[in-house]
Amino acid sequence: MKTSKNKGLVTAILLTFVGVLFLGIVTVLVFLFFNEKTIVVPDDADTIQEAVNGANPGDIIVVKASGGPYEGVTINTEDIKLIGIGKKKPVLDGNNVDPNGITIMNTSGVRVKNFIIQNFTITGISVSNSDGNMVKGNICNGSIDGIFVGDSNSNMIIGNTCSDNSIGIELDNSDTNLVQGNTVNGNSNGIVLQDDSGNNTIKGNTANDNDLDGITLSANSNDNDVLFNRAFGNMGDDISNFGVNNFKGNKCDNSNQFGICN
Repeated sequence: MKTSKNKGLVTAILLTFVGVLFLGIVTVLVFLFFNEKTIVVPDDADTIQEAVNGANPGDIIVVKASGGPYEGVTINTEDIKLIGIGKKKPVLDGNNVDPNGITIMNTSGVRVKNFIIQNFTITGISVSNSDGNMVKGNICNGSIDGIFVGDSNSNMIIGNTCSDNSIGIELDNSDTNLVQGNTVNGNSNGIVLQDDSGNNTIKGNTANDNDLDGITLSANSNDNDVLFNRAFGNMGDDISNFGVNNFKGNKCDNSNQFGICN
């Protein structure tokens, strides 16, 4: 009987040790994988750049409209989420002096959502040498490029509105990007792919009433899928194709090539 009691005590101690060890491992894993923090602008930081500079990969930066208008910001830390919150989108305004609104540079996994970016002299949002980022639900007005993607692959440009720019959305030497559900009306050019931009998907966008072309694919931009876009009332071609690309389900009045407007 005494031996049985000792065995029971040893078993209980071992089970307790295993339980504590398991709990410790879980705690460490939670700390490692879920230790993201949320930074609120202007509550925790006065400027968006200050918040970005203090952020680590995985952190979320939420921006209130009440602190704006804000200046431009550069993001080069991976996996940061930059999100505008509130009934009114927060505004970044370059006052026709500052060059760039939001610059994503040499990084990946960044999410930028729900901002108004206006009056920057070069770009509203620039994605440069960066792969696997998302730009969603922003309004970009009054720049050379509303949204520019250069030397960058596998990014998602979704549901943005770009007006009053020289180019609404431009892809330059960039592959396998998704440009979907954007509205690019009232620019000089709507959507432009150039300089060896291939294997991109241009889907479900609206490109109306631009001064030149609605959607343009340059001679060295090939193997792109241009699907179910709407382009009307552009002063040049609604859709122009100078490369070898795939077209399906697009609605437009005129193009430079038969079969683009279905």
